Amino acid sequence: MADTTGHFRNGRWVEETDAEEEPVLSHDPAPENTAGDDMEIRIQAAKESVSHALQDVLDISRDIITTKEGHKHVEKTIEKTGSLFEKLISDVVSYTEKTLSKKKKE
Repeated sequence: MADTTGHFRNGRWVEETDAEEEPVLSHDPAPENTAGDDMEIRIQAAKESVSHALQDVLDISRDIITTKEGHKHVEKTIEKTGSLFEKLISDVVSYTEKTLSKKKKE
């Protein structure tokens, strides 16, 4: 170091011949807008995801209303729901009858 001309930069001796080169850093500095850019990228991705999901809902709604397959699906769903509802009512009636018979015995 004594024979060469230079100076200390960021804790390292930099010779004057190396002065034109980029200084050596211990880490790569992030650009100032990186956090903002990352957030914008995430926001844009979320917008696209929501837009895609809404379009899917609109497409399936249209298909349910306008196609035979959609009508069959609605019919199956209604039948299944009706069967479940009938079972529920039957279970409620059965439970009520058991409860009333127990109270009569007391």
